[in-house]
Amino acid sequence: MRMTSLRLFFFLASAVVPAALAASVPDDASEVTPLGVGDAVPQAQVRTADGASIDVRSLTRGRPAVYVFYRGGWCPYCNEHLADLAGIEEDLEELGYRVFAISPDRPEKVAEAAAESAANYHLLSDSAMDAARAFGVAFRVDDADFERLRGFGIDLEASSGRSHRLLPVPAVFLADASGKILYSYHDADYRERLSGADLLRVAEAASGADRLAVLWTSGDPEVAHRVALMYTHAAMRQGWFSEVRLIIWGPSQRLLVADKDIQAYVAKLQDAGVEVKACVVCADSYGIAEQVAALGIEVKPMGVPLTRHLKAASWKVLTF
Repeated sequence: MRMTSLRLFFFLASAVVPAALAASVPDDASEVTPLGVGDAVPQAQVRTADGASIDVRSLTRGRPAVYVFYRGGWCPYCNEHLADLAGIEEDLEELGYRVFAISPDRPEKVAEAAAESAANYHLLSDSAMDAARAFGVAFRVDDADFERLRGFGIDLEASSGRSHRLLPVPAVFLADASGKILYSYHDADYRERLSGADLLRVAEAASGADRLAVLWTSGDPEVAHRVALMYTHAAMRQGWFSEVRLIIWGPSQRLLVADKDIQAYVAKLQDAGVEVKACVVCADSYGIAEQVAALGIEVKPMGVPLTRHLKAASWKVLTF
C-alpha cells in the first residue's frame, strides 16, 4: 500500500463547507468536498454491529475522536490501512482518542469483520451513507465501475444492503472533545492512505505537551514526601497539566508498602485525580505485587507505556 506524505491542515482560516454542499453526492471521487478544519462533526446516523442506530456526533462522549471512512471489508487497501492504524491504537488511547472506522457495509458484515479483528477500535455501519454524505466524502459509482467490481466478485449492493451504489473516498478526520474538526485528510486515489505514524504525529500535535508522567523510583522517604509526591499533587491540584500520572518503579515500591504515611499521601493523589500505576516486573522481583495492588494501585507492565511517554510530544516525563 502506498502512503502519502503527511498533510497537515493546522491553520485557523479554513473554508467552511455548507451543509447542503457536504450532503451532495458527486459522480466522481475527485469532486468530493469533505468537511475541513474548524467545521463541526455533523449529525448523522450510523449503526453498530448489532444494528443499533446512533448519532455519529454523540460517539465521542466528550472525548476527542478519530473518524476513519473506508470502502468496506472487501477492499484489501482498506484492510491494510486498518491494520496499520491498529498498530497505533494504544498510543491514540493514551492521548484520549476514541477511534471509529465507518464503512458502507451493512451491520452483519461489520459484525463479521469485528469478530475477526483483534483491534479495539469501533467498526460502524454507514450502509445508508448518511455519515459519508454529511462529512462530504460520498461519491456515486458509475455503471462501468460497478460492473467492473462485480467482475472481481465485489457486489456493492449486497455489501451495503442498499441500491444507492455509493462509496466513501477513504478519509480520516480528527475532532476534539467539543466535536470541532482539527484535521482532515482524504485522497480520491483509494490506494493512497494516511499512515498510522503520520496520524499519530497529528494527534500528538493536536493534543499539545500538556500531560505529565512522574516516574518515582527513589526509596528515600524525604524525596518522596518533600519532592516527588508533593510536586505531583501540586501539578494536579493547580492544573499545571491536563493529566498527571504517577508511575511507581523500583525501590519506591518497597518504601510504599512499608510506610503508612506515604500510602496515605498516594491515596490523596488518587483522590485529587492523579492516575497511579506500578511496574509489575519490579513488584514481582520484590515479592510485593499483591501488597501494592491491595492499595488500589494498578500493577502492570510499564516498560512499553513509559517508552510511549518518553517518545510522545504530548507527554512530559519527570523522574525522582
